[in-house]
Amino acid sequence: MIENIELAELDNLQETKDSIFSKKDLAVCGHIKTSAEVVLARVEITLEELFALKKGSVIETQQSIDSAITLVLNGKPIAMGKLVVSGDHFGFEVIEVKDN
Repeated sequence: MIENIELAELDNLQETKDSIFSKKDLAVCGHIKTSAEVVLARVEITLEELFALKKGSVIETQQSIDSAITLVLNGKPIAMGKLVVSGDHFGFEVIEVKDN
């Protein structure tokens, strides 16, 4: 049996302007944990260079100290930011949230 259904239009959500998700979205899935990566830089090295790594080795990148870094979720970049110090730890300060 096939029935027609009517879908209500979504309101423009102003609260998504400053955050990645609206509070309505989080009410359903906000408790689910996921893994995010802060990618400082990517480098290409040979296997020979990889196997030669030892304590004290330094891998140089082309990234400058103040370059933007990327927050990645499931392999997809979702935000850009910068590295900051938070107490005794490093932190990630969001500068820009990517559009889908």
